[in-house]
Amino acid sequence: MALWVVACLVGAALSAKPAYSKKEGKTCTTCHTKQGSKELNGTGKIYKEKGALPAEKK
Repeated sequence: MALWVVACLVGAALSAKPAYSKKEGKTCTTCHTKQGSKELNGTGKIYKEKGALPAEKK
């Protein structure tokens, strides 16, 4: 857990906001292509546009 927090904080210094990760209960890489990257993946682009994660498929 502590390593995850440190990793997100390092990534946050670059661009991400750990509050989003905490709010959504997801890891940084849910929205970013890799840990510490500014680049958003498809999920991150949707989150940026709509302010919410896409609905999970069951």
